[in-house]
Amino acid sequence: SLGKEGLNLFDLIKFIKPENSNSEIRTLITQGAISLGGEKLTDPKKEILLNESPQELKIGKRGFFKVKI
Repeated sequence: SLGKEGLNLFDLIKFIKPENSNSEIRTLITQGAISLGGEKLTDPKKEILLNESPQELKIGKRGFFKVKI
């Protein structure tokens, strides 16, 4: 379960896609393949604050997720 305080981008992706290796996740992030609410995220250490309203998380071209606490 995710805490209400949020977590960094790398940990969020690892939580959603545990089958991906750490280096695959880092590569996805640094190459701009991750966006949250339409904003591209390229810093694996960026703190993501989640709230009650769902936010659309896009991983690559086809991976869409709704993130909500």
